[in-house]
Amino acid sequence: MSDSPLMPPTTAPPVQTASPQALPGDPLPERRSPIGALIVATIGWALALIAVLILSWPIDGAQPTVSGPHLMRITSSIVGESTVQAIVRHLVDISIYVVLLVGTGLLLAGWIRGSRGAIRGLAVAALLGILYTAGLSLYTSPMIAMCGFVITMVSALVGVTAIQNPSPSAETRSASEPPDHLDKGHDDATYSPA
Repeated sequence: MSDSPLMPPTTAPPVQTASPQALPGDPLPERRSPIGALIVATIGWALALIAVLILSWPIDGAQPTVSGPHLMRITSSIVGESTVQAIVRHLVDISIYVVLLVGTGLLLAGWIRGSRGAIRGLAVAALLGILYTAGLSLYTSPMIAMCGFVITMVSALVGVTAIQNPSPSAETRSASEPPDHLDKGHDDATYSPA
């Protein structure tokens, strides 16, 4: 008796694991993040880096407002500012460099490993960048940095939600379920498990 196009084959296909070295009980590897989301996140992060490192920022304490490199915000002092206020202001201004450094590492980890955790961390780093630039967004450079952080955060969140959980492996299927190649286009009445 030959197999006809209407009848499924009588033998089940061999069970395949995720890789040739994987054992049947090994967990499947985590799915990679979508390349499109990483490309957009990279563009947004580059925009934020350029805005913070190259463009002019308003310098604290100058009347009228003077613009200069972001590093001048750290080295400048305000007349009449208390020591505690100065330390807090400098720590906040330094924190954006920590966020940029950690975010760049997470972005690289997202490209190299494609893990969901790295992309989640990138979204958190972008959120911290948004919080830092929100108070200065009336000025051009902080607004450009904020746009870069928003682009990065939204694309990272899209990347995290687009990563699908691995589908159940063929080993966990019950014997009564039809193989994948029979799921579409065949009615259940013609299927008989081997």
